[in-house]
Amino acid sequence: GPQGSMLGSGAIMVMDETTDIPAAALTLTKFYAHESCGKCVPCR
Repeated sequence: GPQGSMLGSGAIMVMDETTDIPAAALTLTKFYAHESCGKCVPCR
């Protein structure tokens, strides 16, 4: 891009001490596995 790098999307997740971190990580992993086209370098 014009910025000289591949800019991706970002997110902020607000969690507190009751958040199940392994479950949150699994949810994110499943999301990105489903959304990845597998064609761009970061997703391969």
